[in-house]
Amino acid sequence: MGRPTDKPVFVVREGTRLLPATQMDEEFIRELPAGRQLGALIRRPSKSLQELRLFWALLHKALDARPDPRWPTPRRLADSLLLQTGNHRIVVGLDGRIHTAPQSIAAMTHDEFHSFFETARPLIREHVLGCDEKSFRRFLADVADVLGIEARDLTGEAA
Repeated sequence: MGRPTDKPVFVVREGTRLLPATQMDEEFIRELPAGRQLGALIRRPSKSLQELRLFWALLHKALDARPDPRWPTPRRLADSLLLQTGNHRIVVGLDGRIHTAPQSIAAMTHDEFHSFFETARPLIREHVLGCDEKSFRRFLADVADVLGIEARDLTGEAA
């Protein structure tokens, strides 16, 4: 089992309680230690939760289907996708050397994230899954189905 902090969890407020937004969130929460106090940073999302959930679920499922030592976690794969798509920033190290660091997905606007995800999809298909477009659309639709999302709701076309 991976560390519970490896992915975001989404919740819905009902009264003073926070409840898991999806079955995947509920399963994740059940993996946390019972009876222990936990810390959480809660933000109002500035982007489509459905699209964000689909992105992270797609990375998880793609790496489950085709593990690759280059990307031991979905977060590492996301970093590679961010760099490949030009979503990065320049950082100067303490030694004066210049480094490239992936942009934070959390800091992206809805439009920026949507554009990034659209650009990242063919890269995931080709470099991670190594499949044709039709197979990828089926894979994406299966992932969306697990989340209770219609893939066409996000892409404007049937998967």
